[in-house]
Amino acid sequence: MHRVVFHRAATIAGIAILLVGSPVAAGAAAGTPTGDPLAMCAAMGTTTVAGTSVPTCRAFHSSGSAVRVPGDTATATYGLWDGSGLLTRTGTIPTSGDGWDQLIDVRGLYIRASVVGGQAVGPVPALLVKSSAVLEPLVGLQARVKVTWISPPDGAADATALLRFPSRTTAQIATYRHGLRVDGSCIKALARTPADRALYAPYFAKGGLELLWFPGMHMPLDSEIVIDSPSGPSWMTPGPALIDLLSTGWQPSRVSFTIHANPIGTPANLDGPLSAPGDSDRC
Repeated sequence: MHRVVFHRAATIAGIAILLVGSPVAAGAAAGTPTGDPLAMCAAMGTTTVAGTSVPTCRAFHSSGSAVRVPGDTATATYGLWDGSGLLTRTGTIPTSGDGWDQLIDVRGLYIRASVVGGQAVGPVPALLVKSSAVLEPLVGLQARVKVTWISPPDGAADATALLRFPSRTTAQIATYRHGLRVDGSCIKALARTPADRALYAPYFAKGGLELLWFPGMHMPLDSEIVIDSPSGPSWMTPGPALIDLLSTGWQPSRVSFTIHANPIGTPANLDGPLSAPGDSDRC
């Protein structure tokens, strides 16, 4: 995927556009559990889009299709704006008529429309996916990541770290200050020497990383999960493809965070498989 380079100021300023208004608080109320396998999502709420009350997806179904909008009929087809038309289960349909201008900048929105003469018309907002649905499956998991550099400063070398996701709003490098023994092997502390601290402190010393989801980071449907450092840099890994959630679940098995800024002299990638936490002791 082609990635546009942004600095943190541009990234954060873009939240208001990409997430419809002010930033979505992933740690906010999780919505009302439906208890209904036929409901569009496992937990839902409501919001307003273009003056219309719209249901929100606050937790995906944990098995089968993560999102369960009704099946397409002769009068109603469901999809998402992909930059050129309505992306549906079977492909992209050109759009026509009124109403699209109000919805095409609302990221994470499933749209219901009619198909007339091969064109999608009469769009109606059907379901808005919230950050909590995307980020909740990460909570409690950890990733043994390889931290790699591009054009590293003198003395910097690739390292291994333990990345954890304690909540829907935070991530943390659990091995910044001390090592942890995981699955029988020691993951050494990133900041174990003064030289190491000088390298990593600007990014990880101030505590937790903010965890965010952008449903349209660089373009419509460019779903990205972001960890944002208090000092400025942020890193992104692919999030769920919303059209795929109509037929599959969302259970991420790996993270591959790539820096969302100039990588020269900065940790550029944090990549590794996700797993449930086991017993860990300092080492």
